[in-house]
Amino acid sequence: MTTGSSPYPDGYEPQRGRASAVVVLLWVGIGFNALSVVSNWFLSSILDAMARGESMGLSDSMLAIGASVISLLGVLTFLGTAIAVCIWLHGAVKRQHFLDESYVAVTPAAAVWSFFIPFVNLARPYTVVRDLLNASRYHVPLAADENPWKPEGAARFVGAWWACWLIGNISGQISWQVSGSSLSAQAGALYIDMFSDILHVGAAFLLIRIVRAIDSNQDDNARRQASTRLPQPEGLGPVIA
Repeated sequence: MTTGSSPYPDGYEPQRGRASAVVVLLWVGIGFNALSVVSNWFLSSILDAMARGESMGLSDSMLAIGASVISLLGVLTFLGTAIAVCIWLHGAVKRQHFLDESYVAVTPAAAVWSFFIPFVNLARPYTVVRDLLNASRYHVPLAADENPWKPEGAARFVGAWWACWLIGNISGQISWQVSGSSLSAQAGALYIDMFSDILHVGAAFLLIRIVRAIDSNQDDNARRQASTRLPQPEGLGPVIA
């Protein structure tokens, strides 16, 4: 049943605004990561020159200050994005429970906490998002020209996102450990930081597609449930919208 002119069934809460907020923040984060890669490249060149005995000029000092500002803004953006993703994920899992009573893979709270529990957060978030993406595909109608991905395709796609995220974080920790008092060590840490930032850019791109796919699939399923009570069609809809 629907209420008023809403295309969704009673009790269903669309969260397009939350998904849009996550996407916007991810794009902002991509921008700061890209700026960080560029600034770290120049900083590493400066440190290499100083290690050879060259002096640091005024422009080099300004560049170092700019890199620090970019780093601070990037951290603040990351924190905002993390909060937005947790809010969106909680709502997405809650909506999937509403749409499909057989979906018992995880509760909304457990889905969020899986990112924060030590050791569990090495793999559990991957399975949570993978299962949610696959569950959201169920009952999405197929177009005649579509070639839907199989569930194992979704596993590979979500796996690529999680691998980029996890390896990027590990690289960041390595960079922190190897940075020392010597100029050459600091330059080496910046190169590792650049590698970490590039991986985080890839993870953000993939997560944008995942968020959009889950949000779109769930809304499509809700509209179909509100408009018809015919038997659900066989087959799976596209993994990535």
